[in-house]
Amino acid sequence: MDSAGLGAVLGAFSSRQRHGRKFGWASVSPRLATLLKVAHVDTILPQYDPVETAEAQLAGETGSA
Repeated sequence: MDSAGLGAVLGAFSSRQRHGRKFGWASVSPRLATLLKVAHVDTILPQYDPVETAEAQLAGETGSA
């Protein structure tokens, strides 16, 4: 993922947040996890593993995944 991709993800996160929705990462690769940590995005967006955990957690917080 490059800076444009990261910007797009952060834009989606911001949009969902404005509408009272949740957003998170699921099953990220070690390389992406490092990028998120270096960019300090790991402090903003929650990470879940596996995908089913993300679905359950986000559905529980918002009423829908």
